[in-house]
Amino acid sequence: MRKFWTPERLAWLEETYRQHRIAAIPALFAAQFGIAVTESSVKSAIMKYRLPSGRPKGLLPGERPAPVWTPERLEWLRAHRGELTIRPLTAAFNTHFGTSHQPHALANALRKHGIASPRTGQFQPGFTPWNSGLKGYQAGGRSAESHWQPGNKVWHQLPIWSYRQDPDGYWFFKFREASPAGYSRRDWIAVHRLHWADAHGPIPAGQVVILLDTDPSHVELDNLACLTRRELVIFNRLVARVPPERELRRALVARAKLLAGAYRASDRLGLSVTKRREAIGVLPASRRS
Repeated sequence: MRKFWTPERLAWLEETYRQHRIAAIPALFAAQFGIAVTESSVKSAIMKYRLPSGRPKGLLPGERPAPVWTPERLEWLRAHRGELTIRPLTAAFNTHFGTSHQPHALANALRKHGIASPRTGQFQPGFTPWNSGLKGYQAGGRSAESHWQPGNKVWHQLPIWSYRQDPDGYWFFKFREASPAGYSRRDWIAVHRLHWADAHGPIPAGQVVILLDTDPSHVELDNLACLTRRELVIFNRLVARVPPERELRRALVARAKLLAGAYRASDRLGLSVTKRREAIGVLPASRRS
């Protein structure tokens, strides 16, 4: 079988590649040898035989980049913008012009050249919805299992003294019905906070009540602890590798409160961060002066 890329053709390709881009070479090759080749075959030969272009990166002298969004393409987009959304429009554009643009590139071009869609997303006068006249339509499958049952109410419509459980498992109690529309969650209080306030009085502003064993269904007082935000930060650092056992975590709560108090005292004394940590004893012995 005769080799296609003969030394003569490779020598010609190497010389031509120094002066022209790959896209222009197939036409020049056909004119020189009377044989049709594709861009991909030319590119494969250049890579296989390692033919250098010898040109610096960028455009050739006197060469200008070909415009991507030509008047013809922009006119096509204006003509079809009202028929298709971005993704189908991109696919149709690439098929028509033989390009490989992504939807975001086409969307940027439409925005840049002010080609807006005539669609507003609103129902126009005379529009007939697909389910017009289909009273009692059933979607089929398992849709009947998720139908809203008669008598059910959404959580913010429940009466006062109701309980509910959120998706994370925490229980809430509705103690009033005074918040304006859209702020119904203010009428509810977490049950574990309610139990703590009932035993110890109102919770100071900025403090949180935590569940020691992390189980939101265990809202008994023995499983609760109240921390400031600063104490909570310290507690979260200490508890990272400790199992959720109440007694063990209660000891960490005490340590977090002790460290937070020590930090406040060192702040009042104006100690630097390093001196403060040395005084509190949280620096390794090897790093203490």
